[in-house]
Amino acid sequence: MTRTLHVFKLLLASILFVSSLFHLSEIPHAYAEEPAAEDESASGYEDWDSLIEAFLTENKCYNNNAVAIGYYNTVTGEEHYYRGDVYMETGSLYKVPLNMVYAERIYKGEMDFDTKINGTYYSTLQRGSLTYSNNGDATTLWRNLGGYHYFRELIAPYMGVDPDTVDHIYYKNRYFTAEQVIHCLRILYEDQERFPGIIDCLLEAEPSNYFNYHPQEYQIAHKYGYIKDDAGFSICDCGICYTDEPILITMFTSNVRHPNHLLADFCTLACNYAQQSYTARQEAIPEAIPTETEQTIEPEIPEPSTTPEPILFEDEFPDDANTVSDTHIFSDSRNVKLFVLISILAAAAIVAVFIMAFKKKLNLFWGIMAVLFAYAAAGACIIGMTDGTLYTKTEGNPQDTVVSYLDNYISGNYSIASEYLTDHSVIGFISDSADPNSVRLLECLKNSYSYQLYGDCRIDGLEAKQRIVLTYLKLSDIKSDLLAKTNETAQKLVEELPSAKIYDENGNYLESFTNAAYDQALDEVLSDCEKYYTTVPIDLTLSYSDKQWQLNMSPELLSALCGGE
Repeated sequence: MTRTLHVFKLLLASILFVSSLFHLSEIPHAYAEEPAAEDESASGYEDWDSLIEAFLTENKCYNNNAVAIGYYNTVTGEEHYYRGDVYMETGSLYKVPLNMVYAERIYKGEMDFDTKINGTYYSTLQRGSLTYSNNGDATTLWRNLGGYHYFRELIAPYMGVDPDTVDHIYYKNRYFTAEQVIHCLRILYEDQERFPGIIDCLLEAEPSNYFNYHPQEYQIAHKYGYIKDDAGFSICDCGICYTDEPILITMFTSNVRHPNHLLADFCTLACNYAQQSYTARQEAIPEAIPTETEQTIEPEIPEPSTTPEPILFEDEFPDDANTVSDTHIFSDSRNVKLFVLISILAAAAIVAVFIMAFKKKLNLFWGIMAVLFAYAAAGACIIGMTDGTLYTKTEGNPQDTVVSYLDNYISGNYSIASEYLTDHSVIGFISDSADPNSVRLLECLKNSYSYQLYGDCRIDGLEAKQRIVLTYLKLSDIKSDLLAKTNETAQKLVEELPSAKIYDENGNYLESFTNAAYDQALDEVLSDCEKYYTTVPIDLTLSYSDKQWQLNMSPELLSALCGGE
């Protein structure tokens, strides 16, 4: 029996040694270094400097001090400037860092959106100064900080400058450099939680001018600036473009022809450049780590990888990219060679067993069993190497779940919509309220809903993520304006109605009077309710369970569906 164990150990050690040599030979292939940067002809797109020079030359803006440009990729850190350190008149771009001062105070708990500044709620001033670029609202904000010069000192950290050593032109009205604006956008984007409400306002701003002068493929959150004086006119824009790898861009112009066209064309160029760069990197990945699809000899029998192949987490998948292929162990010629080698060793071991048994140095039965067990173990090792980590096969498209839930919810089919949620909670509105004004607000909220899927669904095993852009009626903004409008209406009615219809015997407003003032104010507010629409990006998560994709209700989605309450 002892000799049998020796033979078994010797055979197993030999097999494992050969297997390790085979496996080690694959390591350089599986963990190859990333390929060197490709030149323009290989990558399929031009470098940034060449693109910008050609673009500005075509628009007669190259080397004539008419523009300044900034670009930053929030994922890769790629950064480019054209005259990036040159100060130019930027119009209303200052309203972004101005509101960042107040938004950060909200984040720190020093104030809230209902804090009044010179008699006006900050939520109204934020929306007015950012979405509608109201100069009066912005003036109220910077004056409240202690004056324009002190306001510029306060925003210096956001602009990446030292207020004590910065060039004196920084304190000249509305002057910035492209580098300073990009620095400000980086802080805003990378730490959004610190600055509540700002990006929401920027997403709503000017849907058809400046960067959006012609339709863009991607969502743009931007702040524009426009100045016209004796020296001419300066038109600028800066913002966040939600490409697959979101980018931050800015462009200043001074006395150029067709500035809106120029701004929109630059935005499109920057977005296309970001997308082409992203696509080129994605296409380069298989050269370093071949995927199952690209190693396939026949589509139905993909060639296995030498390392466990994770489910790719990319923006676009073929229909079956989130499933595991049925891989046959003999689809790889290298595995065939390994099996042949092991089989030869096993046959040799059996011959050795017979010889030793004939010499009565080994029990024939146990010797053959040892060889067979070792052979089976080696086969299992090869199968494990071939198949790698196994994943549960999912079915269906997670996007269908998102669409079905939102369509049914918006249509008021709350019970049906709940079937697409992981906890099957029925979320919706009770529409049998006795208060007609509440019913009107509810109907306006329901009518405000619209959405679009943003980007492709990302699938990782049994989890999926889908970004949507959701538009809804922001009730908190209506409430703040409604109170002021009701007081304004009441003052007008006091001048128009007899006292008997206004006051009771104690000199207080009659309930009928306050109701009438409220009703008229609500009529006026709701007549233009679209001004209270807000659009927000929301990342949704889904889970695969019971052979179907189900949506996990997020606080952000629930808040939006409830009007931001």
